[in-house]
Amino acid sequence: MAALSTAAAVLLLGRSPAAGETTTVVVVAAQDSAEQAAHVARANLRSALPAAEAYFADYGSYVGMDAAALVAIDSGVSAGLIVASALAATYCLTETVSGMTWSVTGPGAASTDFKNNATCS
Repeated sequence: MAALSTAAAVLLLGRSPAAGETTTVVVVAAQDSAEQAAHVARANLRSALPAAEAYFADYGSYVGMDAAALVAIDSGVSAGLIVASALAATYCLTETVSGMTWSVTGPGAASTDFKNNATCS
């Protein structure tokens, strides 16, 4: 199994071919769970950005913005979302999926603003 990538596993079934019997080899592809978790965390953050912008439009500041306020604006905001900071003109959102924590700074988040940490830095 050392020759296989981390995204595949081999399962051998049956008896020894030396005895004249057929051995079945099944290759099972597995998703790279860390990559999948990172993708989901970033997607959850990305989907919360419009709610954060709507909060600013309603209140003129991000001060006081928390996850409950974002869910009140958009019920599709992830239950795992955390507002790590909310200042007058900026905010930091974090999301942890399967132990993978990602964060994003707003407003106007670009793809380079997504960080593999809980501090937006």
